[in-house]
Amino acid sequence: MGGPTMPLPGGHEFTLFPLASFSDTTANDELARLKNELLNAKPDNAELKKKWLSKAKSNRSTGGRSEALESACMYLLLAQDLVDPSPKSDPAVAAKYFHFAANELRQIDLLARAAQCYFNSALQASDATASVTQLTDADLETLVLGLRSAGRAKSTLSDLGEDEQADQAHALRLDIKRRMVRLEGNRFLHAVLAIWGGLTRYGTSPVRWSSTVSIAFIGFSILYLFLTGDTSDPNHLLPAIRLLDGLGNNSLLTGPFLAFVNMLSFGAYTNIVPQNWLGELVILAHACTAFLLIGTGATFLTRR
Repeated sequence: MGGPTMPLPGGHEFTLFPLASFSDTTANDELARLKNELLNAKPDNAELKKKWLSKAKSNRSTGGRSEALESACMYLLLAQDLVDPSPKSDPAVAAKYFHFAANELRQIDLLARAAQCYFNSALQASDATASVTQLTDADLETLVLGLRSAGRAKSTLSDLGEDEQADQAHALRLDIKRRMVRLEGNRFLHAVLAIWGGLTRYGTSPVRWSSTVSIAFIGFSILYLFLTGDTSDPNHLLPAIRLLDGLGNNSLLTGPFLAFVNMLSFGAYTNIVPQNWLGELVILAHACTAFLLIGTGATFLTRR
């Protein structure tokens, strides 16, 4: 992807598709013609934009290829004009124009560009609601548009075999969903999405998930080595954990062994005997960690 980077607070970073040209010659010529018309207009080109919006709307009722292409290019240029950082920037309106452009492009089978327009629409919808703290009807409408656009981008890109870009659209859609449920006050679903997004980028980043698993394994290995240690002070917290019949205690393999086996058994490995509240707390934490890691890891197989 190209264009400016659009970071989502508490989410992931995405990049707008530049959409500066088409591989289709006819579409590229039409885009260049309208771009020159916009550039050659008077500095105050509000009248031309108003005329374009009226023409694009009327074209949508005709169903012809040339009319659909003209409408798509008009909406695309109007959307891009609202993206540039300036006092005229309006991401909520840009999201609508990108979505309308995508609809027209999909109608004339320019599917790759349609998917990219849908993605840009979702990204603009997300940007428009980035600083929202209280949900209004207008904000809800923008978020719903973003979800719909991201969903169409994902399905179209998947059909085209663009799996990496489809994953981007999938992650963007769920970032928007997470923002919506937070504003709606659904803290539980927001927390679930936040954990899923943080650990696996919503089932699209095996590298992130593998790194998290490795960190958890090393961390619990060290914890178990420490907690199975012994001390001569009967009032000391250690050992907080013992293995049944003392098997493996004080071995260098005890920590890694317990970290691995207890991860796969969700903290229910029966040969572990907690000696106090500290041991119970660590086993409970390990069970919760295992549930989150294995549960989110399974989404790589089930997401699609």
